Amino acid sequence: MSYFMATYYMYFPFLTCEVECGTSALDVADRQNAHSMTAVRAIVELFRVVKRQKEIDRAILVFSIFRDHRTVRIYGHYAVIETTNTKYYRHPVHTFGFTALDGKEKWTAYNFTKNVYDIWMPMHFGGFARRLMTFPLT
Repeated sequence: MSYFMATYYMYFPFLTCEVECGTSALDVADRQNAHSMTAVRAIVELFRVVKRQKEIDRAILVFSIFRDHRTVRIYGHYAVIETTNTKYYRHPVHTFGFTALDGKEKWTAYNFTKNVYDIWMPMHFGGFARRLMTFPLT
């Protein structure tokens, strides 16, 4: 029994972004991104069904970016897969302020996002998507 139904046109998010304002903005955005990262669970379940979970063990499967009017946090999300138990974690990639170092990092989030789409995503989908397409889902 699974919470997810596999179809040939199924896609999982590989990047989520949240923007919030206010006194507890980053905490709210953090919780929203954590909720969005259930995609990691779906990917693990899918690979576990076909007994290929070791291929994604400890590999970053999705990224999240969240920010308020001053600060940006970037995380990579992954799973540690054991025989019967799976634990989900996030790895801090980068945290910075827009105005730090006299604005030197103001394009960092943009550059990171562009690189996720231009470099990481084609490699990620190129490897995993081919493997997913070969899964006997019926």
